[in-house]
Amino acid sequence: MNYYKAKTKEDFKFIASLFRVDNTQYMLNKKVDYKSLMEANELKQKHNFIVAINDKKVAWFNIFQSVNKERVNMGMIVDKEHQGQGYAQKIMEIIEKEAKELGAKKIRLNVFEDNIAAVHVYKKAMFKEAGRLINMEKEI
Repeated sequence: MNYYKAKTKEDFKFIASLFRVDNTQYMLNKKVDYKSLMEANELKQKHNFIVAINDKKVAWFNIFQSVNKERVNMGMIVDKEHQGQGYAQKIMEIIEKEAKELGAKKIRLNVFEDNIAAVHVYKKAMFKEAGRLINMEKEI
């Protein structure tokens, strides 16, 4: 497994392709444009990475430095066809390494409680619940 910072148009097209319903049923239900991902990547505190196995792109993760430099927020998507193979756990180790290099002392993430697979990965990586996020909506 290797990883590198996303830089090219092709990298961001791959990231955008991961935001499909079968990969992100708990995150988004809209198409993500690679151009908006590239623009957001221009922020100095946002770091997007591609994960590859034998030169095949299989996952993405990002680390976003908060205003409080001692904390980072993270996100991750492993492509559906590569889920269940232990990649997410290895990516969590990489995220921790990268966060430490940025000077962070804490990593924060949001996960829906019914996203059992993700909760399992995060608990195995020693994450603990730090509060509850309430999602609210109203049909109009």
